[in-house]
Amino acid sequence: MSTVLSIRVPKRIKEQVKTFGDFDWKNYIQSAVETKLRELEAQRVLKEIDALNRKLEGKPSPPSWKLIREDRGR
Repeated sequence: MSTVLSIRVPKRIKEQVKTFGDFDWKNYIQSAVETKLRELEAQRVLKEIDALNRKLEGKPSPPSWKLIREDRGR
């Protein structure tokens, strides 16, 4: 399912786009938006991780072997 996303651009840009009417603008713009969304999502996740790490500063962490065993379900 898809929906419409409309944007306003300066008239000069619209005129330039028209000159390259054979270019697949729809797929190019979709790809650019998807790429930017992945980038923004990664930035958001990294900020959340940083916030969690700041909360953990100074607290002892469990040994890595224990975390691995818990992850494996032992």
